[in-house]
Amino acid sequence: MKDEAINKVMDAQFNSSDKLPEKGEYKDDSRAHVTGDYKLLSCNCTTTASDALNTAGSHAFEIIGEKAGPTNDRFIILGSLGSHLK
Repeated sequence: MKDEAINKVMDAQFNSSDKLPEKGEYKDDSRAHVTGDYKLLSCNCTTTASDALNTAGSHAFEIIGEKAGPTNDRFIILGSLGSHLK
């Protein structure tokens, strides 16, 4: 997987919204866009990374040898994503 493929997916998500954060460290900062609502079990940093990899065509989630894990699935918990990628 080339960085450019992931960058294209993430840039598209960033550019899908022009809404700026209304509070916090990045309030009104044009370098930050709100692209969705944070939800612990469905929309978080891990699901965003999983979705980007899958959309870009990564094979990172395929089962290789005896390594068990989801195939092109969406990880929810950072620890399970990390364990799968080891």
